[in-house]
Amino acid sequence: MILLFLLFCLPTILVLLPAFTNFIWKLTVLITEYSHFYIILIIGTLFFYHDSQFSIAILIAFLAVALLASIHYRAFLISNTLENSLNDAFSYNYQSQNRAYSIPKLFYNTVKLQSPITITYDEINELKLQLYQNKSTKRQPCVIVVHGGAWDSGNYEQLPELNTILANENITVAAINYRLAPNYKFPAPIEDLTKAVAFLKTNSKNFNINPDNIFLLGRSAGGQISLCTGCILGKEAIKGIIAYYTPADLVWGYAAPGNPWILDSRKVLENYLGGTYNEVPENYTNATASNIVSYNTPPVLMIHGKRDEMVAYDHNTRLIKHLKKWEIPHFLVTLPWATHGGDYNILGPMGQISSFATLHFIKGLCNKQN
Repeated sequence: MILLFLLFCLPTILVLLPAFTNFIWKLTVLITEYSHFYIILIIGTLFFYHDSQFSIAILIAFLAVALLASIHYRAFLISNTLENSLNDAFSYNYQSQNRAYSIPKLFYNTVKLQSPITITYDEINELKLQLYQNKSTKRQPCVIVVHGGAWDSGNYEQLPELNTILANENITVAAINYRLAPNYKFPAPIEDLTKAVAFLKTNSKNFNINPDNIFLLGRSAGGQISLCTGCILGKEAIKGIIAYYTPADLVWGYAAPGNPWILDSRKVLENYLGGTYNEVPENYTNATASNIVSYNTPPVLMIHGKRDEMVAYDHNTRLIKHLKKWEIPHFLVTLPWATHGGDYNILGPMGQISSFATLHFIKGLCNKQN
């Protein structure tokens, strides 16, 4: 019986250990971002043990719960300084009415998904977007969301909870589809996002959008697309860029691939960029956001888990060197416990902090001009 309890608690060690397969990565997301429920299950299971077994079970439970509770302690520490850090980094003074992280919010889902409308933004390539409309009578900011999926999968229905949260805050959200590898290669997704920006600006009055307040938000592969497009279009067209766990340096990423049992990153890059680095070095260079940062790059908010085994955290530090060189306002939200895709649970520690930072960044930059 005690052995079963030990096996039940054993996965909590993934709070410390790196994932070594794709399955373990998914399990790590569940354990870290739903850790509060795991704590309750572990404590509840103690009632099945008696006498000598109880003391052993208590020790096992204490160690397991301590590991899981460390996630929430670190999230709490980050939340205490996050608002001031964002205000300082982007030179605005926005005061949110909400906390970046709240224990009660872990258990109470207040996100009632909005039903978006589907619109074709590129007739030639038959590309569509889902529009989450704001509730204001005034023209409001718009966030274009670019999904992840290693450039070869995923769609605009990915992780809709944040889209609804932003729409409920009077921010229009346009979640787009784009052409996927290997049938379509770089720079096709950049071209698609550029068309989406132009479409929304042209139709801004119809969609109740302020064309001067367009933001790009991308997750993983979508972050690379958003960063490159934002750097190309510049701050006259794009108000800000939000990059979730993004591969920002594809040259370095190809040279230092991750664990192929989690993701064969070299094959993914070859499918997207049209060959190996030796075959098409110009594509790797041009698709590396760090290389196209300039004085005209919009402010950049980065969000990344320190334990991300799929997209290395060091992509951010390499990007930041170039942002500093050109004096581009930027901030990196570092989540020490989190791995790739941890915002899958919008109410979990990463989900709460990332959605707070995203909303704060958008509201702060839009209010700064007034």
